[in-house]
Amino acid sequence: MVDQLYEFADSDALILREFIKSQKLSYERFTLLLRDNPELKEAYEYARLCIGIRRENLAMNNKLNTKIISDTMPLYDDERKTWEETKLKLAKAEAKIGADIIKAIVEQVS
Repeated sequence: MVDQLYEFADSDALILREFIKSQKLSYERFTLLLRDNPELKEAYEYARLCIGIRRENLAMNNKLNTKIISDTMPLYDDERKTWEETKLKLAKAEAKIGADIIKAIVEQVS
């Protein structure tokens, strides 16, 4: 399965779950296999990298819908995942600060 995953990574595939489906595995079972097999885990990370690069290049060249790619890139790019999580935390903090300011103004006016 390791060699098959490397071949899949170097193909024109855009969705990593297609490999899991081709192996007739559930995502849960595949995750267990990754945990128990370091070589498979390395091939999986390589596939994530290749597919992420391929998807991003196609989106930058307007060959894929950039909104769909943008929404799913955290599945293929850990840096993008971290960035999206950071943006979400900042937005929540900003909303809380805004709510605290409004609350303070309302309390002063009341």
